[in-house]
Parts: sequence; structure tokens; C-alpha cells
Amino acid sequence: MRTTLDAVTEILQRSGEDAPSALDPTGPSDVFDAETHLNRSRALILRQGPNPAGGWSFNTDYDFVTPFPTVQMTGTPGVPGFTVGEIVTGQTSGATGVVHQIDNPSGGTFVLNVGLLSGDAFTSGETIDGATSGESAPMTVAVDVITKSQMAMPDSPVALSWRPAEPNQFHAGAHELKRLALRGSLFYDTACKTFDFTEDIHIDRVFDVAFESIPESVQTYIVRHAAVEFQRFVRRDRNADLSNVAAMTEAKTIAYRHEGITSPSNMFATPSFGRLTRGRR
Repeated sequence: MRTTLDAVTEILQRSGEDAPSALDPTGPSDVFDAETHLNRSRALILRQGPNPAGGWSFNTDYDFVTPFPTVQMTGTPGVPGFTVGEIVTGQTSGATGVVHQIDNPSGGTFVLNVGLLSGDAFTSGETIDGATSGESAPMTVAVDVITKSQMAMPDSPVALSWRPAEPNQFHAGAHELKRLALRGSLFYDTACKTFDFTEDIHIDRVFDVAFESIPESVQTYIVRHAAVEFQRFVRRDRNADLSNVAAMTEAKTIAYRHEGITSPSNMFATPSFGRLTRGRR
């Protein structure tokens, strides 16, 4: 598997630059620009993908259940640092959940509505740790007392795209297809015009994956795509454009073949890109 430095090296070398000895996280430099294009290409290709919901088999959850909050946690007076959408873990129980709603967050007793993601149950009185905020606080737990609540998209892993899940061959069991939007981190029912929900939300989501954890064939496709973008916006060399596009197309075909897709569409087959590769900038 490639590292980010390996990827940046190939991007630069495909534009005739020397191999860097290290990444440059601050810039400005060609190394910084190359990594920027690598990250953009990674997000684009992971989000689009060849599959029905977008994405790839390794970063798509079909019928992901955002659980309705069955747990209400009450903390002592103070200003909690927990955030909506973050994943919380019980230090004693090991249970995890997503914070859907926070009441009275500016002082006094604060209350968290939490949907259980894993484990049997939270233990009343145990300390709860927030993965994003770093907050830790002992909480009193009540179960099955919530009748309606706001619901949030879990913030980890980061969702690159999503859609309401439709009952089909990917989904186990029946559920109502909802008309949903995401406003900030909260789901919104566009049919009923409300942020309040009374049951689980089912979605197909495509989530982010670190470059080093991506299968090698897709890594290669991402790197070649980034090389085209780097060449297009930084170097602007017509001959290198054509060479890099050919390499990118070959890598895409191989990546799609590994995914079981035999005829990938050409994301660069557009009039604007055609003018670009012919030198009409």
C-alpha cells in the first residue's frame, strides 16, 4: 500500500519534478499543492465511485441505521463540551452512542439524547467520553423515556455523501422511505417540515477513508487523477496533460474492474475538459 508521500512523489514526477524528501503541511510549495490535489481527488473519487449510492464497496454502508435516541443522559450543572453528532463511549460499559440533541447546554443541568450504536447499555453514573469534543462527565442514565427528538448525522466516520435508504435487496426489513435533508448536522424531514423524529433513520452513506487504508487499485486511480488536476492547474503542459489522462483512464478501468464494473464512465469526457487537453485554456 502507498503512503501519502509516495502518492505526492508520483504526482510531482509525472509533471517532471524531483521527488520530495518529506511532505509540506503548510506551503506554499509544489509539494503542498500536490497533496492538496491528492486530497481533493480522494474525496471526489471516494464520493462518486461506481456503486448505486456512489462510493465503493469498502466505504459504503447500505441501510445504515441512525438510531433513535433511547438513552437520556443527565449531567451535573455546568457547561458541557459535548457536541451534536459526536460519538460517546461509556468508560464502564464500553457502550457507544451518537449524541442527537443537547438540552440546556449553557448552564444548569444538561441533558443528552443518545442513540445506542454498540454495546448492550450504558451504566447509570458512569463517565461518558466524547470522541470529538474530548469532554468527559459522569452521567445519570434513563432508558426509553424519549418520545421524539432531533437526530444528527454521526460525525465519525465523516459522511462524504448520503441518501435516504430505499427498501431493496441491500436492506433488511421494512422501513418507511423518508424525505430527508441535512441542515447543519441535523436531519430535517422535508415532508413534515420538522427536525423532530420518533424512530430510526435509514440511510445509504458513503464515508471518508484515509489514503493509506484505501485498496491499492483505487489508490492508483486517485493518484493519477490528482496528477491530471495538478498538471491542469499548476503546470499547464499540453503533452503532459494527454499522457496523464491516458494513465488515469487505465487506472480507473482497473479500479472499476476490481469493483466488478466492466465499463466505467469517463468523468473527463466533457466539452470543457476536451478544450483543456487540446490547449484551449
